[in-house]
Amino acid sequence: MGLDLMHYKTVMTPEEYQPWSTPDGLFQQYGIEDFPAEAFSEYGFERHLQSLAVPQNIHFANFYENDEARAYDRKRHSRMSDSERDSYWLGTPETNDDALRELENRLGLDRSWSTLSETMVKHADLDRRLERGQSLASMPLSLMQSGARRYRRTVLRYHGMVVERGIFAVEVGYQRKGMTHAFYEYFDGKGRAIFVCEEEFKSLEGFLCEEMRDELLPNLRANFIDNYERGRSFLYVSS
Repeated sequence: MGLDLMHYKTVMTPEEYQPWSTPDGLFQQYGIEDFPAEAFSEYGFERHLQSLAVPQNIHFANFYENDEARAYDRKRHSRMSDSERDSYWLGTPETNDDALRELENRLGLDRSWSTLSETMVKHADLDRRLERGQSLASMPLSLMQSGARRYRRTVLRYHGMVVERGIFAVEVGYQRKGMTHAFYEYFDGKGRAIFVCEEEFKSLEGFLCEEMRDELLPNLRANFIDNYERGRSFLYVSS
């Protein structure tokens, strides 16, 4: 069955980290509410709770070749909780340089701490769904593909340091798939994604699918079971 298993270890201070150039999953932040009670009552995770200045994306300047694409994206993003971090422009960063500098001065953005990317976005005529308040995620794939158009979007991402409080951790082990139905029944039944007990780490070996056991067991032992460290290690189960 499809599944990602990650082994994280807490860190007292973040390594030099830039989220726009570091592979996803290598550095994560979690709050107290993400952990089971025993993480604090038995394993001392509270000593890792701290406030740190963390690099984050703080503004997205989106550029389009035509007003149709700009209007579509603006309407789509308006449904998102953090849509105020976006601005929408016709043309390119170069053709909007003066206006961009005004925006940077007003919002305190630093262009030397920014990255530029370009993507082709595929969409269909979804205005009616948006006007009805329907989620894009609920739209059938066949509708998404029929009559679809593509448009180019260039995004200038501004980064900044934001103080966040939580438990910070780095990924030290990763495995994808290869677990039995019994694994899902046990871990999904707990109603959470994070597990800190050494016994739960050791139990992973017994949940391996027989047909993939020889392939996956060396990684599981080296990067999960044998690498477990009490009070720092936690297992993150992403289904």
